[in-house]
Amino acid sequence: MVETAAHLSDHVFPRLPVRQWVLSVPKRLRYFMQRDGAVLSMVLRIFLRVIAQTLQTHSPGAAHMDKAGLHIGAIAFIHRFGSSLNEHVHFHVCVVDGVFEEVEGEGDADATPRISSPGVIFHAATGIDAATVAPVQTTLQKRILRAFVARGLLENCDAKDMLGYKHSGFSVDAGCASKPTTALRWSGCCAIARVHRFPWSAYAKREANWCTAVPNSAASPPVTSVVPRQMSCTSHRWN
Repeated sequence: MVETAAHLSDHVFPRLPVRQWVLSVPKRLRYFMQRDGAVLSMVLRIFLRVIAQTLQTHSPGAAHMDKAGLHIGAIAFIHRFGSSLNEHVHFHVCVVDGVFEEVEGEGDADATPRISSPGVIFHAATGIDAATVAPVQTTLQKRILRAFVARGLLENCDAKDMLGYKHSGFSVDAGCASKPTTALRWSGCCAIARVHRFPWSAYAKREANWCTAVPNSAASPPVTSVVPRQMSCTSHRWN
């Protein structure tokens, strides 16, 4: 587990803040996720899509940009057991706390871009708290149940009933975050890792340059310096 955390810190994540998002779903849905990889991947895609939309909304520097050009950097760990070794498939996703804008140039917000050197600009997210996570959980509940109905795994009437439950069985947590100056503390998340669209993965054999966006106002998050370095991201299975 320590090796995995060191690998993520040294070779995968840039020196930027990282937040852990956790999703758990009702037991009735876990049954299908535990036994069908396609269903498991479907739920993970929905989760990542909602995370991306949330970070896009809460990144002030990217407020007026085309959402199609903004990407997140994340690694998803699929856990198949709970703390008491009970069967409980759920997700722990380590996400860079903001969005990346791909630019033609060195990624320097002030300098004139150089087309020969591709890069990205990082826009930090702000205000990710309990009030932000609550609607995320509601959105995930609706989308995941709708997807199960579309696959014929749930009856529509059952999905409507599950939407009305006071204790729905859906749980989203995003309260654990690390600063860019500290080593990643996700060593407890050693399971199957899936890499989701790191914005620098296309530049595995070329230099990817980093910078953060210039704040638009005093209320904007401070600029964090990021050292340019080469990135190569692949998918691994850790035991």
